[in-house]
Amino acid sequence: PPRSTLFPYTTLFRSQKLWEPKENPRVAPACQTLAELPDDSQVQEVGFHFFKVASTKCEAIKAEFMRHDGVDRIKSALEKHGKSASVVAEVAGLVHSLTNADDYSTMLSGVFDAAKAIGNEKARVLPLMYSAISHHLGEPRVVKELVAALKGCAIQEDVVKNIINDGGMDLVLKAFREHVTNKGMAARCMMLIANMAENDDLKKDLCRGQAYDIMLNAMGTHANDALVVKCGFGAMASMALRMPDNTAIMMERGAATLLLEGMRAHPASPEVNRQAMIAIRNMVCRCPDIAPTLLAEIGRASCRER
Repeated sequence: PPRSTLFPYTTLFRSQKLWEPKENPRVAPACQTLAELPDDSQVQEVGFHFFKVASTKCEAIKAEFMRHDGVDRIKSALEKHGKSASVVAEVAGLVHSLTNADDYSTMLSGVFDAAKAIGNEKARVLPLMYSAISHHLGEPRVVKELVAALKGCAIQEDVVKNIINDGGMDLVLKAFREHVTNKGMAARCMMLIANMAENDDLKKDLCRGQAYDIMLNAMGTHANDALVVKCGFGAMASMALRMPDNTAIMMERGAATLLLEGMRAHPASPEVNRQAMIAIRNMVCRCPDIAPTLLAEIGRASCRER
């Protein structure tokens, strides 16, 4: 049966990544299986898991899946099995892989085109993701995969606006608030917020609304986790860029202390410190008057350490 034939492929790509057929990947049978057995949830789960594992750090397999009507396969799986946590998690994991430029052995990547195709309003894939988030709201393992998939698709202004207008961001923030103690969920939600905040109009709403308060809660809850802190600082940097009003709100809510304490807590993490410095630069660039406050906070911290 198709389910059993897919397991060896999954094992192969997981254990022997160096043997990946980068030039002529032969994954058409797996694509055909997904197309021919759309109602079999077990086949869909294993098939999407296979492609998720195989396409990670392999540009050729990402492209091959998309060439074999990948968007239709994703849409079909979410339509027919949107209530299956295991299938949805694998589908979302594959979307995340397809939209993640992680194959550094190639000079050109098709992940931008994949993200455009999946996020295209006519494809109607994103509304199915929102529906899945709503249905699996109590399952952070599933929702964090869907959030990562949305983050991969949110690369164009029209997609970002659609996520906002269609209620997708409200669902994400609801899940973020409910599962703020889950490290994986917190990190991925703040990565999505950082992407969404690239839009100057939308970043105002994110900062003035509930998003920033939930971020503060998450970074406080996971202050010892470098990944969560890094993602939070990245979102803060995006919110502050070209937005002095946002900077003022962030400073009123303790951004200076948060940034400096985060850097102090993770001195060995270059990414935490890099994102913190970008955030400080973006804030001070348009609001030089906050520099004395930041310097005073550094001085107080130095006194406490002595």
